[in-house]
Amino acid sequence: MFFIWDDWNFDHLEKHQVEPLEAEYVARYPKKPYPRSIGSGKWLVRGRTLGNRQLQVIYVKKNADEIEFSLLTKLEQVELLEGEAAVYVIHARDLRRGEK
Repeated sequence: MFFIWDDWNFDHLEKHQVEPLEAEYVARYPKKPYPRSIGSGKWLVRGRTLGNRQLQVIYVKKNADEIEFSLLTKLEQVELLEGEAAVYVIHARDLRRGEK
């Protein structure tokens, strides 16, 4: 699994004061019952960061034809060609009290 970042999702995470590496960690190391499909190709994960912060992360998986191949690193290009999931985070925030 590798993550695709651009100005849009960087800015969105910044509004919620979430670092991209925090969102990546939660999405990369889910605990049951996550990740959970929430429809329209979106996946929900709730979990803890390495710093013990509790986050909710929502992402979509991108297909090769949805990605500007030339913007990927060589390693990402190989991973994509080998069927590795390309993940685009669309939302991340702290869990609310009732969600913990």
